[in-house]
Amino acid sequence: MLTNLSYFIGTVMYSELNTVLLRSRNILVYRKYIPTEYFVNGEKKLVYISIPKVACTAIKIALYNQELNNSEDYMNIHRNLASRHVYSLSSKEKKYYKFAFVRDPFSRLLSCYKDKVLKPKQHNGRYYFDTAYNNKLIKRIYGKNFFIDMSFAEFVELVVRIPDALADGHFMSQTGFLYSFNSRIPDYVG
Repeated sequence: MLTNLSYFIGTVMYSELNTVLLRSRNILVYRKYIPTEYFVNGEKKLVYISIPKVACTAIKIALYNQELNNSEDYMNIHRNLASRHVYSLSSKEKKYYKFAFVRDPFSRLLSCYKDKVLKPKQHNGRYYFDTAYNNKLIKRIYGKNFFIDMSFAEFVELVVRIPDALADGHFMSQTGFLYSFNSRIPDYVG
């Protein structure tokens, strides 16, 4: 894995270096490419463990009383609340009530496929998998990468080969979000 990571680092453009360093640090520190995001609400003494493709947008809206005036507000909720999440909890926050929700794995994977693979453009105007992660790392390690209009069978065949440590958060196993170093994080899983 380190050989592939070295190749990946050596082949990306300078502008992508910060992202590569951050993701490499994430793998070393958190044992995954994209660490679990904790949304802390100190006023309510709650910690929401966000799992992509499991109603996370709706839960963030409710947790932070966000007002939505149009579909653009809905699509920007993740960006608007980016400052509210942390990747590790303080000792005080660890005492808050922690919760998460899970979804049928097949339904979640199908939702990811429809939303991230079949849509040629996301709300930011780019194809979701038009990234160095997909075009360099995944292609280098697995010999193929994600592309627009790939079949669901092709998507599943690639996803099942990618370990949680290198998985995109939208298809990483849900247990990868709920456990840290073999310890369950949430007090409640719905």
